[in-house]
Amino acid sequence: MIDPATPQIVQAPFPERVIKNYVEGLREGHRFAVDSQEHVDQMLTWAIGLMGAGIFGSEPFFRDYPPTATVVAILPWVLGIVCAVAGRLIARALMERDNLFFFHKVKRLESAPLRHKADEDALLREIHAAIEDEGQENKRDAIKNLREWLSRLYYATHVLLGGGVLVILAILSLRFVAAAYSSRLPRF
Repeated sequence: MIDPATPQIVQAPFPERVIKNYVEGLREGHRFAVDSQEHVDQMLTWAIGLMGAGIFGSEPFFRDYPPTATVVAILPWVLGIVCAVAGRLIARALMERDNLFFFHKVKRLESAPLRHKADEDALLREIHAAIEDEGQENKRDAIKNLREWLSRLYYATHVLLGGGVLVILAILSLRFVAAAYSSRLPRF
């Protein structure tokens, strides 16, 4: 027998506890995703600035070179800027879609007990469907596709940033190599 003087801890019914715990985890995961998306956006912004500064800052070094060498030297950075801008646009679309998807999933889960008050089996089916994104597959796949494109553009931007530095160093070092070997070449 339960002593009426002893306070009893009242727990929410099982489905509501599942919803509460799942939504808490979902919110925490969403915060990490937002932080990650903001970091990617900042990195792409910095890459645009660095490559743009590199293009304008390298102009004095190429005055003695033919225009083709200048174009070859800055081409990786131009392509990197294009990738970074495209990445930022995709990141923006991804952030909006991801936030909306998250909102609808949380709303679906938190409103399920209200919509299925009388039928616990229907409530459990609805919880499972919401967790598995049933009926939302197209939206989930579109978000996944945007994430993949963003990842490709993010890494392409950084490869082009580093590649541009290497190309400029290679072209500029040709002058020193040519000067060192021109004194050793036989004259005809």
